[in-house]
Amino acid sequence: MLTMIEEHDATTVVLRMSGELHAGTYRDARDGVIKAALTAPALVVDVDGLRVTDRHAWSVFTSARWHVHAWPDVPIALACGDRGTRRLLASLSITRYVPVYASVDAAARAVADASHRYRRRAAVDLDGGGAVRRAQAFVKDRLRQWRLLDAMPAVLIVSTVFVENAMEHGGGSCTLRLETDDVGADGGVVNGGVVNGGVVNGGVVNGGVVNGGVVNGVVVAVTDANPAQATRREQDPTAPPTGLDLVAAVSHGWRNLPTPQGKTVWALIRPQDDFLTGIAGLVHR
Repeated sequence: MLTMIEEHDATTVVLRMSGELHAGTYRDARDGVIKAALTAPALVVDVDGLRVTDRHAWSVFTSARWHVHAWPDVPIALACGDRGTRRLLASLSITRYVPVYASVDAAARAVADASHRYRRRAAVDLDGGGAVRRAQAFVKDRLRQWRLLDAMPAVLIVSTVFVENAMEHGGGSCTLRLETDDVGADGGVVNGGVVNGGVVNGGVVNGGVVNGGVVNGVVVAVTDANPAQATRREQDPTAPPTGLDLVAAVSHGWRNLPTPQGKTVWALIRPQDDFLTGIAGLVHR
């Protein structure tokens, strides 16, 4: 049995894991780390309570890190008081992707010092009739507050598609989340690139999530209770575009994140000048 307890403060979430980590609990552990990362400004995973009989099960932490690297890309570190286990993690190259520290306090200090990409966040829970209308009102209100009016058409399209899908397939309720960075000297949300210029060996959609950075980029994320991944299927090129076709056309990329109670689907929105290009590509296909 595997137990995970989250402890929150203003700057860090500590996820205390205890019990047995093996092939049978691997997915639960991975999804638990992903879930904590979705709500954390920075994440420390305390592994002192874990019993690991198969050393390769430690790779669960690099797997979780890979899933959240493009978004939400929060700093993640492990806390492990046993020196022998820390050496084992280094020998397995776990520490190449997820650093390990001798205590929770040391790990928390390290991740708190790491820069965090997104600085403005807002979320709303949606259920029942009128969810799409409330989602659209929420998007308009937030983007006006954030002075990101150029992004509004694309964000409205993506949020509407995601919320409609969640309401139809995700049990009748969902959470819509918006995130953006403060535009700085680097000129973009992602500082020029994610994972050597793309995500998942060449890109999520359109060759990569970033393609050189996004000014005034906005992430749209919707969480629902259905673990089945959203999938864009091949179809007759003469058929009308689907909702996910529209998402692909107006975003830098989109993907699914598994969570213990379902999934989160997210997309990174392009700047306004690419919005019309994406729509035009659908119209003339």
